[in-house]
Amino acid sequence: MDIAIIGGGAAGFMAAIVARRTNPSSKVTIFERAQKVLAKVEITGGGRCNVTNSFAAITDMKQAYPRGHKLMKRLMKTFSHEDTYRWFEQHGVPLVTQEDECVFPKAQDSHAIINCLVRQANELGVTICCRHRLVNIH
Repeated sequence: MDIAIIGGGAAGFMAAIVARRTNPSSKVTIFERAQKVLAKVEITGGGRCNVTNSFAAITDMKQAYPRGHKLMKRLMKTFSHEDTYRWFEQHGVPLVTQEDECVFPKAQDSHAIINCLVRQANELGVTICCRHRLVNIH
């Protein structure tokens, strides 16, 4: 089975990694329109990459996500912020939770996250194609 992931951002990489682990015999390809993947990850959090939030003070998801609280609630049941934290630490990226509950790589550098995602995709044999614009799907 061939699996195409449209978009080389953080979500695209996680989708590709999970797809390849779930379907080891499949060919998984990430298609990115830009010249490099994970460009937004590189600049988020002032170049430090705000990975997630501890959500410790949030009692109602509406507080943090007024327009998408129902979807976020469902998604967090599937893969929570604790799961995110654990996943990155298990894959060699120590994280730190700041006073404002934002979670960053301990290195305070987005490249720790970028390198982790790219390394995992490469180790699993995910193909990464940059400068590929999706025109249509058959």
